[in-house]
Amino acid sequence: MATLAFLVLGGLIVLSLVLYVYLKFEVLARNLIYLRHMVHPSIVSKLRTPRHFFHSNIVARNTEAITNDRVKIYGWHLMPAGRESIDIVSPLSALDESHSDGIFDKSLLDAKRVVVFFHGIAGCRGGVWLCGSARVSLVRSLATHFGSHVVAFDYRGFGDCQGLPSEAGILEDALAAWTWVSMRVDPSKCKVALYGQSMGSAVAAKLAAELCERQQSSSSVRPSAVILDAPFTCLADAACHHPISRGVLGLLAALGGAPLRDAALRRLPDAWPTVAHVSTIARAKCPVLILANSADEVVPVQLSQKVYEAAAAATATATTGVHFSEITAPKVLTRHHVDTFTAYDWIAKVGKFLDDYALSSDQGQASLNFTGLGSGIWAVTKAPMIYDWDVLV
Repeated sequence: MATLAFLVLGGLIVLSLVLYVYLKFEVLARNLIYLRHMVHPSIVSKLRTPRHFFHSNIVARNTEAITNDRVKIYGWHLMPAGRESIDIVSPLSALDESHSDGIFDKSLLDAKRVVVFFHGIAGCRGGVWLCGSARVSLVRSLATHFGSHVVAFDYRGFGDCQGLPSEAGILEDALAAWTWVSMRVDPSKCKVALYGQSMGSAVAAKLAAELCERQQSSSSVRPSAVILDAPFTCLADAACHHPISRGVLGLLAALGGAPLRDAALRRLPDAWPTVAHVSTIARAKCPVLILANSADEVVPVQLSQKVYEAAAAATATATTGVHFSEITAPKVLTRHHVDTFTAYDWIAKVGKFLDDYALSSDQGQASLNFTGLGSGIWAVTKAPMIYDWDVLV
């Protein structure tokens, strides 16, 4: 009798757990998808002080925006390295940071090029475990090499931002970031490009597709160019390859076979169909550059290749304005997935693309051309040391 009662109790507990997981699947799945809690507390505490991350290499300020659904998100505005930053430093040195926005806004109003950056999963705009992250080094490289202002916002629920992440919510965040930039630049002389890395490439593609569709029916402005770094076809495909979700899916397959694994993939609460979004972008004749690392361990190059093929097939002019670059270089960081920007070929390909499509008519050649140069350029382009802890995102 006691054994029967134990079995019944155990069965009820198992059923309760199954029911709980079923009812809470959306929340649990999104925590696994976005890994927003995977961040060292010291990074979050320093986010409102950009100097912790950029020191004097880049002049940066804090930014904030409120989305259409009333969520407040925070980010950074980085000045382009060089003369522009030097010119802005003198008046800043005599000002309290809270009174410096007018100086930054004037510089942004005179800007010729702005890159809006979208980061991958986990951590926040400041990285995952250490302040000197690959993510921070990437945005610093965008500001250093290409004469660009760079704007990088966190998503809701990430870092110091309010809310809970979802595909629909993150699109609202991206739209708020776009609006923040659009209200501060002169569209007659400034080109605005989007750069998304890993999951951020899905965000950039979704935002660009939304803006291209809006332009068809109104006078809305779309991006001048879109760069997708390590994009994937859709979230379900990415989940099958990511080191963390791949293990979870493998466990489900071991417990219940392929049908259980496939059922879990079908129940993912967000889709991020980048293939569909790049098709929309390409049909709108918005230039796209797709970057892939030939040895990427998180997003296989084949997924990025499929994104390119979808974009190329969607345009009536073959591959005009749609470009694919497979970067092959010795690994610098722990994973190839986050170190594409450390390759000299990245500087050359991104620089040429931005100069071709996101260059104001009176700006001239803003980017250095390293095409064909060998190791002799090392003294010119050697970047600050990178502490590589963003190995999964």
